[in-house]
Amino acid sequence: MNIQITGHGITVTPSMREYMEERFSKLNDHFHGINSIKLVVNKPDNHHVYHLTTEVHATKATLFAKAHDYDFYKAADQLKHKITRQIDKHHDILMQRHHHPKEITTHLDLHHDQNDEYAEE
Repeated sequence: MNIQITGHGITVTPSMREYMEERFSKLNDHFHGINSIKLVVNKPDNHHVYHLTTEVHATKATLFAKAHDYDFYKAADQLKHKITRQIDKHHDILMQRHHHPKEITTHLDLHHDQNDEYAEE
């Protein structure tokens, strides 16, 4: 699994990078179909709020989540929590489709009235 971390308006420190890699590498425990994760840390010059976004490329889906907080670590934890819920939901949907595929039904246009008419003749 590839994790890409970039910063906009902020330099991502090694401790920030390590924290995010440690947290988000565990997403593979929830769902093994994750191909790559893109994390963006944004902190505008005149604001004190960290804006974090993630884009997770998984099997048959691309998932997005956003979080923001004054504390970087709280924002990262919120982001992980949001994307984990989405991954779990996506996994459940895939498993439901796998175990209960759509049944192929043939359309039969049977009317009791028509059957009774033919039976009487």
